[in-house]
Amino acid sequence: MNVPWEEVFVLNLRRSRDRWADMRSKLGKMGMSARRLEGVDGSEMSVGLVRRDSTGMCAAFCTPATIGCFLSHRNAWRQIVKRDLSSALILKDDAEFGPDFRDVIEAITLELPDDFDMLLLGCFQFCNQDDSVTAFETGWATVLSRGWPDRAVQFSEHLSIPGFTTGLHAYVLSRKGAEKLLDRFERASFHVDIALTLDRGDMRVYSANPPIVFQDQRVSVSQIAAKPPYLLNILFDRIPMNEQGTTFAYMMSEPAGQIPLI
Repeated sequence: MNVPWEEVFVLNLRRSRDRWADMRSKLGKMGMSARRLEGVDGSEMSVGLVRRDSTGMCAAFCTPATIGCFLSHRNAWRQIVKRDLSSALILKDDAEFGPDFRDVIEAITLELPDDFDMLLLGCFQFCNQDDSVTAFETGWATVLSRGWPDRAVQFSEHLSIPGFTTGLHAYVLSRKGAEKLLDRFERASFHVDIALTLDRGDMRVYSANPPIVFQDQRVSVSQIAAKPPYLLNILFDRIPMNEQGTTFAYMMSEPAGQIPLI
């Protein structure tokens, strides 16, 4: 299988080894292998570490899970540079591969420009020009981007140039792209996917069109979304908000921040 990456990394928390086993099984069925990168568990970080590895605002207002997630991705970027890899596929341990993954990734590999920085194999909101986005999502993106969110533009048959997107459950990052992100984000500043989409700068970012890797966006499986109230989450987890399967409960439970301890 012709692919645009040299190695595969899977971000996995120590307390979620079952997810690592599941991911190894999924990859094995496609003839792929991966290196496990232990994720940063924000709930286990000391106050000193949080202050050292986060911006002042994030240390005060970001949840531990948000900080840990950001630092986990940053560790993967560092591995690409440290090991001098041309590029790597970075996966979250709850990623799900589409049935046509093998065929489409070969086509994408042929279409992807050599100077790419990042390739999103799956994302949410304005990933592709044909995406159906709800008024709720548009309003949320408008607030975060402080203006009307950018829309996606078609680049080739299987690639788009994404607009305002969220989701970093499956992406390919080149060494050049990793260096740019490490320079730009020295510490955790917010949700890592939103931080990247708001500050892409000169990053050459593409997205698979249509997405070929998905993420279960239900509160019941999320390690970031807040869980209570349980009864409402059970009910609202059954209400899909978009074609990618993001549920109403997930949208309402995804923490924007927390009240700082004084």
